Amino acid sequence: MKTVYNIPLTPSEASGANLLIEIGSAGLSLCWTTHHPTTVKGVCIYTFDENEPIMGAVKDILNSTKVNDLKYESVTISYNFKESLLVPANYYKPALHEEMLSLVYGHLMNVTIKADEINAKNIYNVYSIPTEIDLLLEETFPLSNRFHSNSKQIQSSDKNNTLFCSIFYDSIKVILFKNEGLEIVQQYKFNTPENVVYHLLNICQQHNVTVEEITLAISGMITEDSQLYKQLYNYFINIEFDKIPDSISIDEKMQFLPSHFLRHLTILASCE
Repeated sequence: MKTVYNIPLTPSEASGANLLIEIGSAGLSLCWTTHHPTTVKGVCIYTFDENEPIMGAVKDILNSTKVNDLKYESVTISYNFKESLLVPANYYKPALHEEMLSLVYGHLMNVTIKADEINAKNIYNVYSIPTEIDLLLEETFPLSNRFHSNSKQIQSSDKNNTLFCSIFYDSIKVILFKNEGLEIVQQYKFNTPENVVYHLLNICQQHNVTVEEITLAISGMITEDSQLYKQLYNYFINIEFDKIPDSISIDEKMQFLPSHFLRHLTILASCE
């Protein structure tokens, strides 16, 4: 496990704060906010080592941060595991959850399957979570609100002819909107900047959009002077950082972080 950022809340700040926990196979993030107006007060981001048991890493984080010892206004758990499938409401059948996921991701073992209804899109997001992780977080935060990250991000990233790309330590999440419709939500692993470029260009080709007509909105762990940004800039004509909206502010102690670093977390935190 590696610590990317460690800017926690002080105990005195916790009583009026909201805690967001986002967890996926690549890592775990803690984000604290206050509302009215929404302000990001603290953030801790951890990445899991390859082949590291996630359960052990999550327990270590909870124990080391003592995050469950504090009292919050609210706690939200956002699952970010890649095994997620969007199903049109007309074809949605709860009895087929496991079968549908298995067709796309293969046989799933020791998982809990859930579904989020996305009314604005008239679709359901069916997804799986390692059962031991789900039970641990449910036991630790019994009153928490739970959903999958995709369910909220596709509602807050609805911008026509835009390819959203959130960049994590060794993976990306892409969301493509084309002609007023949602085309794809998917995660991909990468080792080099060229891997990222390949995935994004391949998505454009598969969904019949050109780099001239699409806007690439990037967020997460990327800077303008990075090799990854330079590679993307070589291929995409319209490229921009997907920054947090003006209605959300960042606490003074985190002003050194570029706004787009926290974009995907603020989407989830503002949906509580």
